[in-house]
Amino acid sequence: MWHNAAGTSEVLRGSVKRFFFTHCDGSFYRLLGYICGCVLCRGGFFLRFLGLYFIFACLGSGVSFSQQAVLDSIRNPGALLDSLGGLVFSGNHRIPVSPYRTDYEYRLRAVTRLTLTDRRTVNLKGRYNLTFNASFWYDFAFGNIFYLENSKYSFRCIFDHYPLSKDINFTFIFEKEGSDDEDFVTIPIDRTRLFDGNWLRMSADVDELAGKITVSIDSTTKTLQVAPFYSSEGSIIHFGEFRTYSDCPALILKDLRLSIQGKLAHRWRFSEMEGNKAYDEVGDMDAKVEKHQWLIDRHYKRLLHDSLFIVNKGEASVYVLRNPLRLVFRFADRTMLYKVLTRRIVNLPANSTEYFIDSLEWRTPSIAIDDSATGLRYFFNRRPRGKFFEVKIYSLRLPILTPVQYSKLKAFSEARIKEMRHKEFPLIVVYLGVPLLLVLAYFMTNYVRKRRKMNDPYADIGEPEPWVKKFHSTNYLSVFGGLKIIDSTGVNHAESLSPLLRELLAIIIFHSRRNETTGSISGVSLKMLAETVWYNIKPENLKNNRNVAFANIRKALAGFEGLSLTVKDNEVALIYPADTSNRVDDFFTVLEYLESHWGEANGANEVGGANKTIGLNDDGPKRVGGLNGADELIKTNELALATFAGIADGGEVLPGVHSEWADSTRSVLRSKVMGVLERFMNHLQVKKEHEGCNRIADIAFVHDPLNETALSFKLRALVALGQSTEAKEFYKGFCDRYFKALKEEFPFEFDELVE
Repeated sequence: MWHNAAGTSEVLRGSVKRFFFTHCDGSFYRLLGYICGCVLCRGGFFLRFLGLYFIFACLGSGVSFSQQAVLDSIRNPGALLDSLGGLVFSGNHRIPVSPYRTDYEYRLRAVTRLTLTDRRTVNLKGRYNLTFNASFWYDFAFGNIFYLENSKYSFRCIFDHYPLSKDINFTFIFEKEGSDDEDFVTIPIDRTRLFDGNWLRMSADVDELAGKITVSIDSTTKTLQVAPFYSSEGSIIHFGEFRTYSDCPALILKDLRLSIQGKLAHRWRFSEMEGNKAYDEVGDMDAKVEKHQWLIDRHYKRLLHDSLFIVNKGEASVYVLRNPLRLVFRFADRTMLYKVLTRRIVNLPANSTEYFIDSLEWRTPSIAIDDSATGLRYFFNRRPRGKFFEVKIYSLRLPILTPVQYSKLKAFSEARIKEMRHKEFPLIVVYLGVPLLLVLAYFMTNYVRKRRKMNDPYADIGEPEPWVKKFHSTNYLSVFGGLKIIDSTGVNHAESLSPLLRELLAIIIFHSRRNETTGSISGVSLKMLAETVWYNIKPENLKNNRNVAFANIRKALAGFEGLSLTVKDNEVALIYPADTSNRVDDFFTVLEYLESHWGEANGANEVGGANKTIGLNDDGPKRVGGLNGADELIKTNELALATFAGIADGGEVLPGVHSEWADSTRSVLRSKVMGVLERFMNHLQVKKEHEGCNRIADIAFVHDPLNETALSFKLRALVALGQSTEAKEFYKGFCDRYFKALKEEFPFEFDELVE
C-alpha cells in the first residue's frame, strides 16, 4: 500500500521489520533499530553510513509499519469502514433534540456544511447524475439537502417540514439565472419512514441539453421538463447550509456518487473518522466538511437521544414495547405513550390496555434494548427528582465498536492513510534536518545577542513600551477599516447588510457611548437619523421605512449574543455587552485624554496636576486614578498614544462609503488622527526611537497617503536606521503617487525632508 524503495535488500529489511513489530510493540521496534544502528556505527566509514541510514530509515518508516501491523490484525478493515462510513449533519437544534423544543433558544448557531467543490468547480458536461443514500435522524429540521449552481441555473433539494403534516415534502427546485420564476417537483414521504436507521435512495438525473430533470426517492420517480439549459462552465455543489439557506436537515449521508456523461466521476464513502475533509476515492475532488460528525463515531460514542421530565402523580408503571419501540407510562389517572423513533408523546385514557400486550415492564434504574428496525441499541435511564422523575435515552449504532476496534479502524481510515503517505519520506528529512537547524539557530541567536549588546549599552535595562497597542480580533465594534461587528467566533455580522443599512448602523455605533459612571449606553436621536439617512422620504412613509431598516439590522445581528438594537425616548442605541469593545468609544476616550493632558516629552511637568490618566486593559482604555511624577505621566501618555495608534491602525473610517455624513465624519476623524500621530512621531524622534517613528508613519499614510509631515518623519527614521536606499525608494514612490493624484510635481527634494 505504501511505496517503499525497491530492491532485494529493502524487501528483506521490510520483512524483518514487519516480523518484529507484529510480535512486539512500537517501543521495542524503535529500540531494536537504535541498537542495530549503534552497533554498525562502531565500524568504519561505510558501516557508520549504513548505521545512520538504518536508524533514520527505521524512524522514518516505523509509523508506516506500525500502521501495517494494525491493519493485519483485523479482517478486511476497508470493507468494514465502507459499511459503517457516513456523514452526520447537525440539523438545526441542540442535543437532545425534541419536537417540543424547537424555539429559537434551542437552535444551533452554526450547522453542517459539505462543500464538494471546495478547491475548484466541476464541469458537468451537459448530463450528470447525483445519487446518495440518506437517513434522517430526526424529522422536524427544515433545510437544504443539496444545492447546485452555475452561471446558467441553480438546482436544489429542500427538506420541507410542516409540523402538523403527516408527510415530509422533498422539493426539487430549478431556477434559471436572471429569472424570477421557479420550476419545481415534490415527492412526499410519509413521516413514519423518516427515522434514524431507515435509508432512502435518492437520485437526481439531469440532461441539460434536453431540459429534463428526473428525480427519485426509492421507487417514486418524477420528471421536470423545462427549456434546455446547457452550461459549459463549472458548477458548485453544496450539501446542508449554504449562503442564505442557513437551515440544515438532520441528514445522514452515505455513498455519495456523481456521474458525468454516464461515467462515475466522483465518489465519497465518508469512511473518515477525523478531520474536516471527505476524500474522493474515484476523482480528485476532495470535499470540505464543517460542523459535522462522522457516522462511525456513533458506533462507539453514545448519543443523547432525548430527555423527559415526567410529573410523578403517585406510583407509575413503565413498560417497553417493541416494533416500533415505545415507552408506556401508566399512572392512576392517565396513560402516556412515548414514541422513541419520532420523539413524540401521546396521551391515552387511563384504562387503555391494548398497549400492554407483549410488553416488558421496566423496573430497574436502567435498561438497554436493541431495536432491529433501526439498527440501534437504546439505553434508558431514569431517576426520581422530587415531584417528577427524569428519563434519559441514549442511542448507539450497531455493531458497537470496542475501544480496540475503534482505534484499529481509525488507523486504517482514509485520513490516516493519506497522512502517513505524506509523512513517510518527510520524517527522514526532519530527523536529519532538525538537529542541524537547532545547532545553527543556537549559534545565530548567540551571535545576534552579542551584536545587540555591543551596539546598545542600555539593552539590559528592558524592552521599551510597544508603539502600537494590539487588540483582540474578536468581540468588538468598529468603523475603522469598514463597518465591523465581530463576535466571539470572529464572524463579521455587518457583511450581510446593504450599503444603506451599513451607513445607518455606523451612525448608531458612532453615537452609542457607554457612560463610565452608570454603565448605560446613549444613542442617536431619531430626528438626526431622519435628516441624515431618510432625508428624501416623505413624512408619512418615514416610520415604516425606519421600522423595516431596524428589523433587517436586528436580523443580521441575531447571531451576536448580547447585542441588541433598542429604541427608547426617541433615541436609538446599539446595546453591547461589557466584554465587547466599541473602538469608536475607545477612540474618543483616548482622544479626549490626549487633547487635555499631552505635553512634549521634555516638558511633561507642564501637564502635571491632572486628576485623571488613561490605563490599558486587553480590549481598550479605562479610567484610573492620578499618577505622581513626570516620568510616570510620560509613560502613561505613551500607553495612551499606543492605544490610539492601535485603533487608527485598523484603517480608514468607512472606506468605500460615500455620503454627506460619511465624508464629513471621515474628514473630521482624519484630521484628529493626523494631529495626534504627528505629535507621536515627533515624540518618538526626540527619543530616537526611529523604528517606532517609522511604524507610526505607516499608520498615518493609511489615513492620509499624501501627508508631507509623515513623509518627512518616515524618511528621517529610515536614514537613522541605516536604510537610506529604502528611504529614497519610498520617496520616489511617494512622488509618483503625488503626481498621479494632483497632476503636479512634489515641491520638496529628498535632502530637504531629511535635514
